[in-house]
Amino acid sequence: MKTKFTPGPWKIGSYDDDGDLAIVTKKQTIALLDQRMIDSKAMIDDDINKANAALIAAAPEMFLILQEYLEKYMDIDETDLNNRAVSILKKARGE
Repeated sequence: MKTKFTPGPWKIGSYDDDGDLAIVTKKQTIALLDQRMIDSKAMIDDDINKANAALIAAAPEMFLILQEYLEKYMDIDETDLNNRAVSILKKARGE
């Protein structure tokens, strides 16, 4: 099934000198991760910001691997885990 989101790979890039990060492809910026917390002057820790960026950047690859796994094994093993995986793929597709 064709997805609507921008295909990967997505990478982590630097957005500015304040430690804010961007998730980018070769052609576009997907997301910006600002270290400032909403409604606060506090800042998100650098390590947490980098970990969040890494998770977001890996999303397209995780989606494709999970989709491939389900195409191969869903008919063989209809477990609760597989059903939850189907649900998360639907969520990622905006269904």
